[in-house]
Amino acid sequence: MIPALHPAFAASALLFVLGAFGMIVRRNLVAILLSAQLMLLAAVVAVVTFSRWNLALAGRVLVLTLFVIMVLQVIVGFGLARALERKDAGRDVDDLSLLKG
Repeated sequence: MIPALHPAFAASALLFVLGAFGMIVRRNLVAILLSAQLMLLAAVVAVVTFSRWNLALAGRVLVLTLFVIMVLQVIVGFGLARALERKDAGRDVDDLSLLKG
């Protein structure tokens, strides 16, 4: 019996749209990084749903790879945000031009 895929794909699409909207609207660096995490989580939900339907092991390996990418993004992104905060550049994305030369 094939499980119903529509609710999981709808949830994935909703998460992706919310993440994209957050990246477009927000000006805070931390909020933009969290929105990017939400978009990656939407991709993970879609891959897990398709992998469960297809019963393939490759989907699970891809999910583990996406989780590693998400963790690395958190480490690098929040490290950058912390370094900017120490330099008094603030957390606003518009202030990132202060880092030039």
